Amino acid sequence: MSRTSGHSMVGAIFPGLAYQCGNLIAAGNALLQTEIAILLGTGLASALMLTVGGVSSW
Repeated sequence: MSRTSGHSMVGAIFPGLAYQCGNLIAAGNALLQTEIAILLGTGLASALMLTVGGVSSW
């Protein structure tokens, strides 16, 4: 979809900024899951389950 009005830079910048902010938030997820797995002494399946359950209940 192309913009023909062109009177706002926000429409051009916001989607990319939102995408990069989402990546920044999600960047620590693998480390968090690994630490949970080490703490529980189990494989990654339990850590993945707890992470998904925690995020979906938030």
